[in-house]
Amino acid sequence: MFDLSYEDMKLISNALSLEYKVTTGDKGIVQFSSQEFKEDFQGNISPLEIIIYWLENKLITWDHDKQALLEDWAKNNEHPQQAKAKARFMELTGYKYCGS
Repeated sequence: MFDLSYEDMKLISNALSLEYKVTTGDKGIVQFSSQEFKEDFQGNISPLEIIIYWLENKLITWDHDKQALLEDWAKNNEHPQQAKAKARFMELTGYKYCGS
């Protein structure tokens, strides 16, 4: 059984209605959505994967200020990012991903 908050349910319903992926470290949200809405749920995308998408589509350029924001993620113990995403980030920016 899933114990989802009102905010969790709003997140899921908005993502489903707009056909968006969600970005969350909450595995319960992802498992529930995948199980209950397998036809419509677009999946989960990590924050680093969003940055990679922006970089690949030339929506942002990377610099020291943006790198400092990622360093802040590490200080605040953000959820770990996938190794594949970290490698792609380094390819695109020349910067090492500093978080876990």
